[in-house]
Amino acid sequence: MRRGQRFLRTAFLFAVVATLLLGGLPTHAYAAGATGGNAAASSPEKVDETGPNDSMEKPMTAPLGKWVYGKTGTKDHDWFKFTVEEQSAFKFQVVNDKAQAKEKMRVELKATADGEARISEAYALDKTGIIVNETIESLPAGTWYVHVHGSKLTSEHPYHLRLLKVRTEEEPNEKEDTATPVPLGILAYGNCGAQDEDYFKFDIQTTGAYKLRVFNDKALPEATLRISLVGEGDWPLTGEFSLKNNGMIAETDVRLTAGTWYAWVYRFTGNGNGEHPYHLSLAAV
Repeated sequence: MRRGQRFLRTAFLFAVVATLLLGGLPTHAYAAGATGGNAAASSPEKVDETGPNDSMEKPMTAPLGKWVYGKTGTKDHDWFKFTVEEQSAFKFQVVNDKAQAKEKMRVELKATADGEARISEAYALDKTGIIVNETIESLPAGTWYVHVHGSKLTSEHPYHLRLLKVRTEEEPNEKEDTATPVPLGILAYGNCGAQDEDYFKFDIQTTGAYKLRVFNDKALPEATLRISLVGEGDWPLTGEFSLKNNGMIAETDVRLTAGTWYAWVYRFTGNGNGEHPYHLSLAAV
């Protein structure tokens, strides 16, 4: 079914969708780039730093995909260890939770001490918000370390970080039979240009409750980016998000039957200019 047919179906279900979005969905909006300690701390997807972890020989083992909260200070060194089971794309994100006008915190992602396979630069952080948001297209399997240390900090300096496995879209993916497959719980990244359509495929093994999260990575004043969840065999929409503002836009709990489901992304109004980045995920709850 192409866009015009889907539009008719969308219009037919407008009342249902509007009811869901405005009344039935637990939708949350966040300011772009303002993910700080309080916003992320309210999420269950976090762990706190445990010591001693002041050397590469004694790192804290950190789970992939979860925010790790820590504190550093003058001459303090924090080490975290992540285990990557298979080569894949990852996001390396570091959030600085406290402004430092003259003093800086440094952070880097690297492999073994003797190999010195450094993935990130030694970022010097002195502003709040997400400072490091680096996409690593192909991180090899193995053990990776994050090293955080203070640089003349006069007080404790809070921060949080994570190494997150992601799935980038594979073109062409403009219809269901060429959809980019995405494992449950993994972020899917894409770009949607004018007259473009993107499909991501999720294989649901068990009927039950799932959470759909949609993130808009760029303001789109001249066009609306729409994301819908569509069942195999063209089942009705379970929900639809119309996105214009950047930042984390919405999340909703849905009940899905076992089978194949698709996230369908397209530009609905206006042509806009350039590609429009976004990311989304579907996970069991």
